[in-house]
Amino acid sequence: MKSRLFQGLALAGVALVLSGCVAVAAAAVAAGVVYTTSDDSSKVYFDQSRDTVFDACIKSVQELGVLDRDDRMAGSIEGTVDFATVTVQLNRPTKAMVKVTVSARKHVVGVSPAPDIAERVALDIAKRLGN
Repeated sequence: MKSRLFQGLALAGVALVLSGCVAVAAAAVAAGVVYTTSDDSSKVYFDQSRDTVFDACIKSVQELGVLDRDDRMAGSIEGTVDFATVTVQLNRPTKAMVKVTVSARKHVVGVSPAPDIAERVALDIAKRLGN
């Protein structure tokens, strides 16, 4: 079951690259695969419980920066990492899978995407869940 999930995710990643989207990160950790999907966000899919994933997300934001807000029921976390506003959103696309979307934006001149920070937070979450 897990191998088919990861094969499907790998094929989805190849399709993204071939369609013109460049995957910035491909950390094939046992927990999930991190990939960047837009100017300011990275996504990771996990086959672990929503509570386990949510707790790992909280720890990542707390250790990399400052946790501002969290709402377990809504599956949302907000914080600040390296002067960027970071938002973590959990969704359940299937019964067995949790999707984590991490977005980051800096408020320098207006609002600027910060994909490197989103990627770093997403990779940290994946590493926490891969052990």
